Amino acid sequence: MKVLHDNVLLMEDDAKETTTAAGLILSADITTGNKPARVVAMGLEVANKKEIAAGDKVYCNWSEAMPVEIDGVKMAVIKYEFIRMKVDG
Repeated sequence: MKVLHDNVLLMEDDAKETTTAAGLILSADITTGNKPARVVAMGLEVANKKEIAAGDKVYCNWSEAMPVEIDGVKMAVIKYEFIRMKVDG
C-alpha cells in the first residue's frame, strides 16, 4: 500500500480521554461529533512538510474523508488540508 500525493490514511482513535492537557477532568463525552484519528500513512507531499507523522493523533473534518477497508480494517483517506490539528503527547 502506498498513499499518494497530499492524502493521509487515518484510523479512528478509540481511546477515551477523561482528562484534558490542562488537567481538567471531563465528566461527560463532548457531543460535537468530532472524533480523534491516528495517522497510519501519508503521501510524499505530506511527509515532506514534517508536520505530522505515522502514529500522531489528529482531528479532522470527517465529512471530507473517503472510507476504505484494508485487510479487514476500516480506515479513511483524507486530503491533508482537512486535518485541523495535531495533539501533542
